[in-house]
Amino acid sequence: MSQSSFPRARKRFGQNFLHDESIINSIVEAISPEEGQHLVEIGPGRGALTEPLLQRCSKLDVIELDRDLVPLLRRQFSDYKQLQIHEADALRY
Repeated sequence: MSQSSFPRARKRFGQNFLHDESIINSIVEAISPEEGQHLVEIGPGRGALTEPLLQRCSKLDVIELDRDLVPLLRRQFSDYKQLQIHEADALRY
């Protein structure tokens, strides 16, 4: 799914979506996920970190507050059985 088919960033959520591949790669390398790890991503947004994390860890839970992004993330990552998407406020989850 192209990034342009996602909703725009919402100021009320303080959203800023990652898109620079070198920054994404640097973040994933800093996290250094390994097979067997269970990770939690808060605010996956458009999924810039989600896919590279899924390729390297055994289980990933993501918590997304923006109800417009959740169905799009579910479609984008429907092939990843190790992903659980939670539509919730991470501070209350």
